[in-house]
Amino acid sequence: ACGVSFGYLISCLCRNTDVALSFGPPLIMPFQLLGGFFLNTHSIPKFLRWTKWISWFYYGFDALAVNQWRNVEILDCVDISNSETIATTTTAASNLHSFNNDTHNLKPKQQQMCFETGQDVLHFLALGIQPEWLNFFGILSLMFLLRFIAYLTLLFIARNR
Repeated sequence: ACGVSFGYLISCLCRNTDVALSFGPPLIMPFQLLGGFFLNTHSIPKFLRWTKWISWFYYGFDALAVNQWRNVEILDCVDISNSETIATTTTAASNLHSFNNDTHNLKPKQQQMCFETGQDVLHFLALGIQPEWLNFFGILSLMFLLRFIAYLTLLFIARNR
């Protein structure tokens, strides 16, 4: 719904399809990057963290992550001794652990990294902090806000022609 509203806004701002296709992707990338899916919100500089509140990707990813991990109680540890890529994740988790002392049951070890519960996963991802209804309300309000801005843009352009 928000993607369609964003498309309405871009189409109202641009005169033709070629221009809209040129402007759309660069304008949507910050929302994708800073929405919490590609980058953990703890790794985003503090002066940019506010952008997650205007990203529908953040609300959607938060809702999906909470739905996936909310009631998971026991997770198995994975041996990562032979994987260079996942070993980097262990280093990143260790760095995050030292950066954020609130991380409860995160246990980075030399050979494995364990999350004991789904809440540990959510805490590591910095998700599931706000109430669940806020995700729904955030997406809905962004949808209406983008459509309202698109309407005002269309109204402004139509009056000036």
